[in-house]
Amino acid sequence: ITAAAAAAMLALAGTAYAQHHNDQSMGNAASASADQTVAFVNGRPIKRSEIDLVVRELHQPDTPRLRAGIRDKLIELGCKAMAEGLADQLANPGGFAGLPFEDRLGLLVDKEADARDSRRLKMRLKVAKLRYPASVEDLDLRAPRGLDRSLVMELATGSWVTRHHNLVLTGPTGVGKSYVACALAQAAIRTGHSVYYVRAPRLVEDLAVGRADGR
Repeated sequence: ITAAAAAAMLALAGTAYAQHHNDQSMGNAASASADQTVAFVNGRPIKRSEIDLVVRELHQPDTPRLRAGIRDKLIELGCKAMAEGLADQLANPGGFAGLPFEDRLGLLVDKEADARDSRRLKMRLKVAKLRYPASVEDLDLRAPRGLDRSLVMELATGSWVTRHHNLVLTGPTGVGKSYVACALAQAAIRTGHSVYYVRAPRLVEDLAVGRADGR
């Protein structure tokens, strides 16, 4: 079929569609059969079945465009991870076809929540400016440094911060006080607290400057 014929068929489709439903509603037995010619385009006969096919295509949901629109809207709403998860599900329909809608939606929500938690963690770590990229899991509690495993694990929960308690680490130079402090600070960040690492001389200097500025 030529482009001109296709365009003409699209123009005829609306009228044919309305006429077809009008015939059905009135119970018109004389309605044109599927093989009956209903028009000529550039000398080519157009059958009722061809018009009906175009009508059905026109009234089918534009699934690719609809899916793209959903992804774009998710990105506009700041749900980039959900958009990526939706793209993954659409690209691998076999792995998700058997899941109910609620489960598939739950997977997308979990993906977005995990991505946001990860972004918040990265931002807090960046703001904290920790001296060492230490974690509680990296601490060698077997070394003879006087560290109590149960106490360290309790401090790692961040409950002491919630209770507004202070924590003082003491020991000789080079024993690893700063490393332990950074490990506990990272643990506090992972539990949702904000942290800022600063050495005591710098803290005293900043406080003096702030007081001089009336802050």
